[in-house]
Amino acid sequence: PPAAEPSSGWQPPQGQDAIEQSRKWQAQELLAQADLSFDKGIYNDALTKYQQLSGAFGQYLTVDELARVNARISEAQVRLNANGTGLDPLSAQMKRTQVQKEAALAEFNNQLTQAGRSLDTGDTERARNLAAAARLTINSNKNAFAESEVEGYNQQVADLLAKIAGTEDTLANQRAAAQARALADEAAKSEAQRLTEKERKIREAISRVRALQMDLKYAEALQVVDQLLYLDPINPAGLVLKDLLTDQLISIESKRSIKTTWEKVAQHSLQNSSAMIPSLELIEYPSDWPAISNLRGEPLAFAESAENQRVNSLIATKKTPVKFNESPLESVVGFLQAVTLLNIDIDWASLESLSVAREKPVTLNLTNVPIKTILDKVCEKVSPGTDITQRVGWAVNDGVLTIAAEEALRKNTQLVIYDIRDLLIEVPQYTNTPQFDLSQVLSSSSQGGGGGGQSPFQNQTQNQNQDLGRNRDGRIDQIIQLIQENVDSEGWKDMGGTTGSIQRLDGSLIIVNTAKNHQAINGLLRQLREVRAMQINVESRILLVNQEFFEQIGFDIDVYLNANNNQVRTARAIAPTSQASDFFSNAKPNRIITSPNVVGSGTTTQGVVNPRSWSPIGVTQNSSTLASSLLSGQIESSTVAGTALSAAPALGIAGQFLDDVQVDFLIQATQADRRSVRLNAPRLTFTNGQQSNIYVVTQTAIVSDLQSVVSDSAASFDPTIGVVSEGVILAVEGTVSADRRYVTMNVQVSINKIDGFQERAVSAVVGGQLVSSASTESFIQLPTSTVTSVSSTVTVPDQGTIMMGGQRIKNEYEVEAGVPVLSKIPFINRLFSNRIKAKDEQTLLILMKPTILIQNEQEERNFPGLLDTLRAPYGG
Repeated sequence: PPAAEPSSGWQPPQGQDAIEQSRKWQAQELLAQADLSFDKGIYNDALTKYQQLSGAFGQYLTVDELARVNARISEAQVRLNANGTGLDPLSAQMKRTQVQKEAALAEFNNQLTQAGRSLDTGDTERARNLAAAARLTINSNKNAFAESEVEGYNQQVADLLAKIAGTEDTLANQRAAAQARALADEAAKSEAQRLTEKERKIREAISRVRALQMDLKYAEALQVVDQLLYLDPINPAGLVLKDLLTDQLISIESKRSIKTTWEKVAQHSLQNSSAMIPSLELIEYPSDWPAISNLRGEPLAFAESAENQRVNSLIATKKTPVKFNESPLESVVGFLQAVTLLNIDIDWASLESLSVAREKPVTLNLTNVPIKTILDKVCEKVSPGTDITQRVGWAVNDGVLTIAAEEALRKNTQLVIYDIRDLLIEVPQYTNTPQFDLSQVLSSSSQGGGGGGQSPFQNQTQNQNQDLGRNRDGRIDQIIQLIQENVDSEGWKDMGGTTGSIQRLDGSLIIVNTAKNHQAINGLLRQLREVRAMQINVESRILLVNQEFFEQIGFDIDVYLNANNNQVRTARAIAPTSQASDFFSNAKPNRIITSPNVVGSGTTTQGVVNPRSWSPIGVTQNSSTLASSLLSGQIESSTVAGTALSAAPALGIAGQFLDDVQVDFLIQATQADRRSVRLNAPRLTFTNGQQSNIYVVTQTAIVSDLQSVVSDSAASFDPTIGVVSEGVILAVEGTVSADRRYVTMNVQVSINKIDGFQERAVSAVVGGQLVSSASTESFIQLPTSTVTSVSSTVTVPDQGTIMMGGQRIKNEYEVEAGVPVLSKIPFINRLFSNRIKAKDEQTLLILMKPTILIQNEQEERNFPGLLDTLRAPYGG
């Protein structure tokens, strides 16, 4: 048989010299040559080489290679003998036995040798295998050996196995000891590494804490410290850092809390400042109103799927002309399907139950009408009757336009909950408007008894008119009745139908009906909400325009002749300050004169001596004072003229000439002008058709009555407190016209101004037994007020202005006082006359401006296109 490929031989231990390696390679090369010769039948050459390998190179062969070499030696010898060596059979057999013995012995020795070498290297397992192989070699070839030889060879194997066992025990003990030492070394090394790693982590943690402290990240630093203390709970640096960081965090949190507090206070202050910004708009929407609206969407209780909405939008908006002349129903539907490109399903089975066939003729001639109208007209023409059970209808379900018998379509119902609480809110009529009437104040005080009066403003809830409103259940019944009467009145179960039903639940309606009827219900409720959403803002402007003018030019010249006669000289000798003018008072001579002292205060009074010939002659005039007196009796002191007359003139020139003639002169001139415009503009917003009011008043408490309380020898009063109001009251009832262009209003505007109070004494007299009778006195207050009131019914255009009422008051005064004849002579008349002019004008205007507030219009004005965006999902 062909020789096997040389297997890899025994690998020498690491560090063997190059000679041993070279011998091994020679052994492998010689083995390959011997195998080649054996395969070619050159048995002599193969035998020589095999014997050489078995002897000189046996230690460099593996067990398998050595066994194969010995087997080949035996086989080569056998073949050489079989090829005619000339020996007899016994000799040949002995020869073969001898060859077998030699081969087995060579293999046995080689196996023992290799086993010894393996044992020397510590490979006890290989040594045991080689020893077992050597025993097997002897036992397999024991026919070639004597019994004693076999026992001797087996004893060698047994000794080797005992030696291997002892070596194994020694090696096992050595390995156990080495393993124990290795485990101890590993544990010590691991502990050292753990301690080193722990110290490293602690150092890194402390460095990390310091870095985080530098970055002011105290919370993260505290987490790192907690990790450090987890590694070493009693680490001094960690404990100190934990306390330090905790204190720092508390301090930071305290500062942050204080900062947050001040920030919130500043934000509240900013909000308060923003709240003080007056609004210019009647309705002001938030800046993020589009986002809020898009988030909440169109508030529809019933909303179909997107496909149904698209189909409904198409058939409601698309228009086309039609001209059907006895056209079959199937063709008419085909035409509509071609025009609209919609999926149209015809339930012929339900139509045939109404005797409506495909060939049912349809005659219809319309110009440019919506598809919806065409569908309604076609269904109406092909219906056998007007009753629900005889009608043909159409509906949109899952994006498919279905034409079928009305009864079949009504089986597809939906439950929808409608929230109608906003429609249940009652709009009250505020009719109890307070009045500016002193008689009511006095009458209420006289009827109220002592201790207090009543105010017309103390209970605003009295303004609600409870008699005109409906209760909540009544309004719900009314809304249900509107729905049932205006939407498919024949289909409601409450009215004898089989389709729709309504249940009420805490301000909501639970309605079961078809999708088409739900659309109609939704549209009806939307219209009701649109009507309620109309409001009216009324601005009442009360303008009081005052104009006042005052002018005064006055001259006053007094002349005293013979101002140095004996009377004057005598008076001056007693009082040096005496003058000739002191001898006259109101153009009449005085017999006793009074002059101021030169030093100190006080005056000197003396009689007048008789004149020697002529006394002083006085020529005086008083036209300026006279003119002022004449005017002051006609005007009030608070007017411009009254204030100017009581004050110093704008320009005054006064002087005196003193010689034999004394001349006193005074020139004064004043011109004043005052204009004022006073606006009082109360505003009021209310619901369309509602009666509302607003009043802005200042209330003043007065003692309106006194009730005397008397007993023996004692008397007192129990006061009754009344309330008088000053301000403006606006009461309006308004209605928007049907075209929403005009507003008709019942308006009452009242203005009250308190001019002052008068006091009237009230006395009480009481008799006594121990003492005489006595009386006591107190006072009541009687207010004086000016009331302006207008009540009218007017119709005003939206945002127009109407003058509801007003008043004009104009006063002109011109006073002239002077000397007759002289005051008429040109040029010199100014010296002998004085003239004063005064004029005041007062104009009162009461204007009314209504503004109609429609919710959708206001929203569109503030955010154009928002409503279209919200309704786009339904509108298409």
